[in-house]
Amino acid sequence: MHGPANIMLGHNKNLGRRLKSLDQPSRKPQRCIIQIVGPRDSGKTNSIVKASRVLKEKGLKVAVVKHTHHQIDIKGKDSWRFINEGGAIAAAIIRGLGEEVAIFIPNTELDKILEMFFKIADVVIIEGFKGSNVEVFATISTEGIRDKDLADLIVEQVLRCLESIAPTFPR
Repeated sequence: MHGPANIMLGHNKNLGRRLKSLDQPSRKPQRCIIQIVGPRDSGKTNSIVKASRVLKEKGLKVAVVKHTHHQIDIKGKDSWRFINEGGAIAAAIIRGLGEEVAIFIPNTELDKILEMFFKIADVVIIEGFKGSNVEVFATISTEGIRDKDLADLIVEQVLRCLESIAPTFPR
């Protein structure tokens, strides 16, 4: 078990207060959202990939939302043109019969993305979004944690969250 210095349970704007015990969530969560925060190149993405793989092996459907400061859609590309020149409210680019899909929905807040994802996923892991007001089960900081330990910690918190929603959830 990892110490509470790396985990904060419950919703708190801008990462909020740290709880003394991992066994004292502020209230029962309605959805399982685990937030991972830390500096660039601190192992967030690798750990999320490893944790997602383990959770998938347990039969769970995992969705991931990543915050970035980089441009996502490129000016002049078809998807950009559909929205910015054509005025479309959304654009989807689909390869083949749906093997890969990219959906562009401008001016959409994290809450709306989560709402969409929870229609198809059991748990959502969000990378970044430090200033978000989204209610999360746990915020895990990468500070002082190795990749494998971080992945294990993510899995542990997802399972705790699911148990708090459905106590008969099998580990």
